[in-house]
Amino acid sequence: MSDKPVGIANGLTNYGDRDFSLYLRRSFAQSMGYSLDMLKKPVVGIAYTPSGFNNCHRHFPELLQAVKRGVLAAGALPVEFPTISLGEVFLNPTSLKFRNLMSIDTEEMIRAQPMDAVVLMGGCDKTVPAQLMGCVSAAKPAVMLIGGPMMTGRYHGERLGACTDCRRFWAMYRAGKVSDEEINVVESRLATTAGSCAVMGTASTMACITEALGMCLPGTAAIPAVHADRLRAAEATGALAVRMIGSQLTPDKIVNRKSVENAVDYCDGWMPGRIPMETLDDRLQLLDELTAARRVKITRSVIPLVKVDKDGARAREDIDIAALTGSAESSKTWIGPPGGWNSVDDLKGILAVGEPDEIVGQVAEMAARGIDLLAAPVSGNAKVIKAGRLSFVCSGPQAAYERALPYLKMIAPAASYVGEGELARIVKICHNVFLGVVTQSLAEITVLAQKAGVPRIRSLVACRSPPGSATSG
Repeated sequence: MSDKPVGIANGLTNYGDRDFSLYLRRSFAQSMGYSLDMLKKPVVGIAYTPSGFNNCHRHFPELLQAVKRGVLAAGALPVEFPTISLGEVFLNPTSLKFRNLMSIDTEEMIRAQPMDAVVLMGGCDKTVPAQLMGCVSAAKPAVMLIGGPMMTGRYHGERLGACTDCRRFWAMYRAGKVSDEEINVVESRLATTAGSCAVMGTASTMACITEALGMCLPGTAAIPAVHADRLRAAEATGALAVRMIGSQLTPDKIVNRKSVENAVDYCDGWMPGRIPMETLDDRLQLLDELTAARRVKITRSVIPLVKVDKDGARAREDIDIAALTGSAESSKTWIGPPGGWNSVDDLKGILAVGEPDEIVGQVAEMAARGIDLLAAPVSGNAKVIKAGRLSFVCSGPQAAYERALPYLKMIAPAASYVGEGELARIVKICHNVFLGVVTQSLAEITVLAQKAGVPRIRSLVACRSPPGSATSG
């Protein structure tokens, strides 16, 4: 028996005899069909929140299997356990009344049951903040799996998104502008798939906050509930939970001042995010360190990347965009068929930025679809990135460059515009030749100085500060 118990040997029931407690637990666990070899493995608990009163989570049985698959493949035993599930529209008087109760349930079940790490499956409005609050207090390695937003519906060619369009059409119905028959059709098309609301309400806001806090895998907050990528995210989340076992990566360490600043960047002033952020911080006391002036500075520095319209013109499903690694992926995404977007109308106003090699041969067709295209090769390796000296050289429509510049500067401190078309490719080649010539020359003069008896480091310092310069001694 190891000094530090793992798996089902954790947190034994107190019968006054530790060995008896473990013997009895193994016996009862074997009644569920587990082998002794499986019971020796570390355990990943899965806080599992499906409910017949929670439509947002109706796809969770399939997600659970994907999480288990990831845990097993990584070498641990997955064990799901139920907690309270809060279906927003099925609770009286309001789901907020029960959020703290769910948080207590989540925290105590993580503490009381034998698990080495935990995956928390949530999605509908108050479930995610409740789970975040609970796992922060439980202080065991934990990772969130967001259920994802539902897809939008259609009515007379118009896209419908729950729940902004719910109120809009109901107001029209009350005003006599929509008939009984029409409101019944709208009612059946507002929410047509599994997942949380498709608009930027509490559920989607909390999903983004969870990612900003570092509590779910990067790039998984916005994957639609019914997309295959959501299942792959679930599998990867299960595998990540196994890797976290035995580490110090507990939520109270992950959710630190920097990650809270990231979340404030996203949600400050936006009530669906601010209320749960304030409540979560009751357990961490990090927001107190951010003065009102600092919060204003953070919020005003944020540049919006995409607009999710309240009228449903752009819904939550449109935000799930991944980095493209080459011309084949770029072509598939932008110019189909059917592409990564629903229609040509969805592409109007989109700005595509990439390396020239990735977009060769696609310029004309992308332009025909209303996509502004900017060639933006990057200059700099990993050391340059770490030093904060990464740079872009850009070519294409100057208006597109002006649009892209704020976003480019989020990635690199320097960007320059060199003209239309693919001139950035030529400048990049010239830059590479320049670096090659300088590197070769530097190598030759260093060797020459070293052969004459000058230590290499001294010749390099001398080259950086030549005689007669302002920095020479």
